[in-house]
Amino acid sequence: AQTAKQVIVQKVREAERAIVLARDELAAAEEQVVLREQALTRQNDLLARNVGTAAAVETAELALASERQAVLNRRQAVATAEARIDQAATRLRRAQIARDESQRRLKDTEIRAEFAGTLSEVNVVAGRLVSANEQLAQLVDPERLEVAFRVSTQQYARLLDDDGRLQKAPVEIALDVFGTNSETMGEVTRDGASVGEGQTGRLIFAQLGEPRGFKPGDFVTVSIQEPPLRFAARLPATALNAANEVLALGEEDRLETVAVDLLRRQGN
Repeated sequence: AQTAKQVIVQKVREAERAIVLARDELAAAEEQVVLREQALTRQNDLLARNVGTAAAVETAELALASERQAVLNRRQAVATAEARIDQAATRLRRAQIARDESQRRLKDTEIRAEFAGTLSEVNVVAGRLVSANEQLAQLVDPERLEVAFRVSTQQYARLLDDDGRLQKAPVEIALDVFGTNSETMGEVTRDGASVGEGQTGRLIFAQLGEPRGFKPGDFVTVSIQEPPLRFAARLPATALNAANEVLALGEEDRLETVAVDLLRRQGN
């Protein structure tokens, strides 16, 4: 399309030069007509005074007629040159339309993502037609991975702030591969909109801070840091009976039962 445009532009320039030349020739022919008319008038004056001859008048008339025919020919040449410019302009517009159509078709053959990443599950080959809404591949950004993990409803409630929103709690993600641990830190970003059929608890997502060595589909261990508990004591699990009571030293170093609130269970 670009080469065709260059050729047409060259033809337009040639047509413009041709019309300039044709107009100059027309102007010269019109000047000749004026001169021939003056010569005919002069011969008629001489003939009226019996100085000239009828043959000279006839010759002047023929010369004037010839120049008038030349003017008509030059006007036809100007009209032809103008038509060539119009035709070249039309071809130029068609070439531009063809170029725009080619660029649009070329653009339709390219698919650009909004970010760089790694392709997976590619199902296209060179030369195959692609239909609308067809999935060509999956693009994974290795620098923006997140981990999904499920907690119980009670644990989820402890991650909410006073306004009922999920806190941006820090998490630690560990990947154990044949005894080699890859660890990184992350942050809770969002939770699942629904529980899911046949599921319990709450689904939480956390953004990995430095996902080096992690890949989509890895099974990892997630440790989440809850807000600190105030006015709490850490005791062995065996120190608490079924009635949520513990034995404590009272007055005179005597043992007595004390009712407590169980806040958390961590291992033993």
